[in-house]
Amino acid sequence: MTEAFPLHSMDEQILIQNDLFVLVLPREMIYQHHLLLIPLRQSAHTFLDLTETELAAMHKLLDITIEKFANDSSFEYSGYNLFCNNGSMHAGQHVNHFHMHVFVRSNVEGVSPYELLRDSKAWVKLGSKKWNENKIALVGRLSS
Repeated sequence: MTEAFPLHSMDEQILIQNDLFVLVLPREMIYQHHLLLIPLRQSAHTFLDLTETELAAMHKLLDITIEKFANDSSFEYSGYNLFCNNGSMHAGQHVNHFHMHVFVRSNVEGVSPYELLRDSKAWVKLGSKKWNENKIALVGRLSS
């Protein structure tokens, strides 16, 4: 028996989902097109805890997401970055639940997410209005 991830705490953040994963807009975005892939099974703490079925579900959700951005001519898609932290705080994992960060890249972006990761003072701290605007734009892009 698996534990369900407590989605009730992040309902407004969910952009798309399948049976095993959700794609959400993080509360604290460090980049304009910063997304998170999160398994619904709460006991998956690291990448290596994911089952083959969960890996396939994550891959499918990522594929759908990237395809939507790549096919949107107004976005000027140029690629994406994925990263996850696995292990203790020393490994950078601050939440004891697996999640994959997704940075969708554009030809017109001004800063690299890697620069932002090195300098947390440069993080794009979106206020609630900007966060909502960004969510509306992403929902529109992902639902088309």
